[in-house]
Amino acid sequence: MIRSSEFEVRAAVTSYLVWTALLSPLCILSLVNLAMGKLRDQEYVVLLPFGMLLGFLLWLSGFSIKLTESDLIYRDGLWRRHSCRRDAIINAKIDWVGFSRLGKLLQIPRLIITCSDNRSIVINTKPFGPAAIKRLQNFLEEATL
Repeated sequence: MIRSSEFEVRAAVTSYLVWTALLSPLCILSLVNLAMGKLRDQEYVVLLPFGMLLGFLLWLSGFSIKLTESDLIYRDGLWRRHSCRRDAIINAKIDWVGFSRLGKLLQIPRLIITCSDNRSIVINTKPFGPAAIKRLQNFLEEATL
């Protein structure tokens, strides 16, 4: 029996929990200030931490990796789709990628998948669980053999 998807992963539940835990104190504090009447004609400020939380949760829901029999499809947090034919994958490794922002060079680890048409797919591994990334690497190593 042929499966339509050999491997598929979305952002880990722990990623959602981390962002919720980081922003929950702000949400609770704003609700407490609202209940105590300290906001005085600025009640709409309560929406700010909840809007931030909703934005981060929507951002996380954009992440997915799907490895089918013929393609690798990565969707980043901005819901952009990056794909490469599975037989065109040359290499898959975790490496440091440099981003130059405001005069500083930031080195960030990413999973870099090199395709035969001289392009690369750079995957942000943070939203996914380590076990899922390890399984993906194992699948890709089998594909490149």
